[in-house]
Amino acid sequence: MENTRSEVSIDKGHAPWQMLRRTDRIIYRARQRELDRYGISAETALVIFTVLRLGRRATPAIIARQLFLERHSVSEQLIRMEKEGYLQRVKDLERKNYVRIVLTEKGYEAYRKSSRRRSTRSIMAVLNPAEQEQMWALLARIRTKALSQMGMKTTDIYPPSDPADLPDRTGQPGPTD
Repeated sequence: MENTRSEVSIDKGHAPWQMLRRTDRIIYRARQRELDRYGISAETALVIFTVLRLGRRATPAIIARQLFLERHSVSEQLIRMEKEGYLQRVKDLERKNYVRIVLTEKGYEAYRKSSRRRSTRSIMAVLNPAEQEQMWALLARIRTKALSQMGMKTTDIYPPSDPADLPDRTGQPGPTD
């Protein structure tokens, strides 16, 4: 039997999630196209940014928590990135059972290239600053609810729920420019 449009029920509570997910995929593709000219994957750029942001706290476990990814997926990504020369896994001298992640010069250069983010800035510019702030607040509420539903803590997540809590260029929390 053939399905007809009248047999499909539209779930208006689910449709916004579909819109969010599909929009995310489109923006991801635009970002990947931008990074392709530098030979950097979006996943590599994301890990590099996370390692820089975390500094000495960058361990595989913390990176996985920050990115909401499985540890084994992050471990595989880190192994690939180490083979490609973007980072090194270094034994922590103070805590022998810890491995810290540090960027190599190639990793810093990849960050410099990938930090331009023209594609995402251009796409987000369709919203004025007030609309961007409203979107941020709505997404923060959705994220908090999803984390709560999964029994996860909402502390130490990035980006923060309030854009005023973003670190400035010196790494200090406060107003962003």
